[in-house]
Amino acid sequence: MLLDGGVRGSIQINIMGLGGRGRDPAWLNIRVKVTSRHGTHSGDSDCLESDEGCLLARWLIKIGEGRESKPTIYNPTDGISFTEPYLGFHILEAKPDSIRIEVWLGSPFLPPWVERRVAKGIVLTGREVDLKVDRQQLLVGGRGLLDEWKSVTGRKPEDVDSYPM
Repeated sequence: MLLDGGVRGSIQINIMGLGGRGRDPAWLNIRVKVTSRHGTHSGDSDCLESDEGCLLARWLIKIGEGRESKPTIYNPTDGISFTEPYLGFHILEAKPDSIRIEVWLGSPFLPPWVERRVAKGIVLTGREVDLKVDRQQLLVGGRGLLDEWKSVTGRKPEDVDSYPM
């Protein structure tokens, strides 16, 4: 899945296979490639539970179709995060044809030029990647990611409990 924000940069996310040393079917190995005016950086991590790969793809498709949640006092924006805090998405601005989206990256994916927040020598999180993309990119990217998920896991999306969308 590629989200190309033009001069703001791009981020590519792919499901590389099952995670863990024994290729644990409960985890997915994810590759993230970030490109910006500072350069290009990629990293791999077993950071998504198997079902979370499907949930991410569904969320991207939902946003691409223009079905983002309306802000409330309890949920001021639409977003998605996961068990491991290495990847997350947050909508900053939604227009009929485009989305400004923030992608949070944890330590396995942080490019060397990104400001890091460190506690006791451990990198906790970095600054987000802020992209403005058209909805079609989210729709196509989400469908592509869902196809990767199905290929890697051998499962059907309907077998995964719905994310509260």
